[in-house]
Amino acid sequence: TFDGFTASWSPAPSVSLRYGWLDRVHRVNSDRAIEPAARERRLDGHTFNAAWTQGPHRVSGYVHAIADEDM
Repeated sequence: TFDGFTASWSPAPSVSLRYGWLDRVHRVNSDRAIEPAARERRLDGHTFNAAWTQGPHRVSGYVHAIADEDM
C-alpha cells in the first residue's frame, strides 16, 4: 500500500485530469525484514493523467515520475 493522495478535475465534460502523490510504500515484510529492499520505502512519486473524449474515441497520456529516496 502507499501513503499519498490523488486529485481529479474535469474542466469540461470531455476532459479529465488526475494527479497523484506517493510518499511511502508499505511492503508486506514490514520494517523488520533482513533485506533492506523488502522494508518500507520512502518515495517521491508524482503521477499525472490527462484524457480527452470525443464520441467513441478517447485519447489519454500518462506520466509516472517516481524516485526511491531509500536507494
